[in-house]
Amino acid sequence: MDFKKGDPLVQTRRPLVGIALSVVVGMMIASFNLLPGLIFFIFSAILLLFVILLRCARFPTAMVFASVSLLSACRFMVSVPSDSSASILHLKPKIPMQDVELIGYVRETPEFRPYRDSEQGVWSLPIRCRALRISGEWQKVRGAVDISIQGYATDSIPQHGSKIQCRGLLRKRNFPGGSEIQMDAGRYEIIPETSGLSLVAMGEQWRRKAAEHLERDIERLPLQQSILKALVLGLRKEVPRETMDAFRRTGALHIFAISGLHVGIVGLLLAVVLKTIGVSRQRFGLWLLPLLFLYVISTGMKSSALRALIMAAVFFVGPMLRCKPDIPSSV
Repeated sequence: MDFKKGDPLVQTRRPLVGIALSVVVGMMIASFNLLPGLIFFIFSAILLLFVILLRCARFPTAMVFASVSLLSACRFMVSVPSDSSASILHLKPKIPMQDVELIGYVRETPEFRPYRDSEQGVWSLPIRCRALRISGEWQKVRGAVDISIQGYATDSIPQHGSKIQCRGLLRKRNFPGGSEIQMDAGRYEIIPETSGLSLVAMGEQWRRKAAEHLERDIERLPLQQSILKALVLGLRKEVPRETMDAFRRTGALHIFAISGLHVGIVGLLLAVVLKTIGVSRQRFGLWLLPLLFLYVISTGMKSSALRALIMAAVFFVGPMLRCKPDIPSSV
């Protein structure tokens, strides 16, 4: 039977809308802490089993959405920090604590915050904590910690992905932003370890090389150099404090954070180039997505940039699969 456009029997399926709403419902359920996480895991496993066994039943879609909702609740409970003994947050009632040793990984590019009227400043290292030694005893913990190290902007500092061990004062956050627990480290050391292929390490290398290319032919303009590297690559440590304050007062500081705006601009420029050389719109995704992926890696793989990359993938892969645009699914 041939169906024509406008026929009441022809329906547009929008599974992404239902999945997105199921995820939101699951996160809301988990946020109320009505049941332990183990119960959510058990219910999710049972529902998934029923979905697999009863895929030809009358109402499989509702069961799929229910299982997605429960899985979203499990993911939410795992991702949100808890006060369990495995989380560093369980130490909050005991801090400040002196002479604490910490082992962890640098999870983002370190930033330098200079003092006013001084060449010295503070390096801020966001750390994924793996272990703490308190009163001579090591214990495994998980959580985010911001390490503060005094020094100069030219100091050699651990980079994104490095494993470090440091010692100092563990305290609560005393200013907006950052992790809830921080450490003033008196000393630190980088722990060498052998690892295979690392996208983070490759991205940092590309980032440094890209910064060197941006500096060419404008060596006499250090301010413009620093702003250009901050806008394109997210390297803000060289931007003068006065300039950062000016952007902050005008409400434009967010343009230094690599996000969907940057990915969208880079994607638009690349699309113009591809269109100029004769690449059809349906094949944009074959060229754009690998290039955008390399850009996101070389800017530190920020969460906002990764989200924008996923949305760009959905946008450009659609025409390749001959999918028609659908506003509710896009939203």
